[in-house]
Amino acid sequence: MLVGAPAQGCQPGFLFLYPDFPKDPHDCLAPLNEIDRVHAEQVLALVNELGDLHPDATYTFLDLYGANVYVMDHADELGKAKEKGFKTL
Repeated sequence: MLVGAPAQGCQPGFLFLYPDFPKDPHDCLAPLNEIDRVHAEQVLALVNELGDLHPDATYTFLDLYGANVYVMDHADELGKAKEKGFKTL
């Protein structure tokens, strides 16, 4: 199992330390999230390549970046964030 990095540009510590960095549509730090996005793409490509080279093996990639972005994009559908007073990005 390979585990990817989460959307680190959305982490409060980085948002606090780098308030002037460019923001993405989720109001997170775009440069950090771009690194995580590219990393996820490259690890997925590696997993697919390994699967082709070793068809009897099982490889799993846990895409934390993709999961983070999906939750932010679908926050209203996944829960009652607005009713509980949470800010959806």
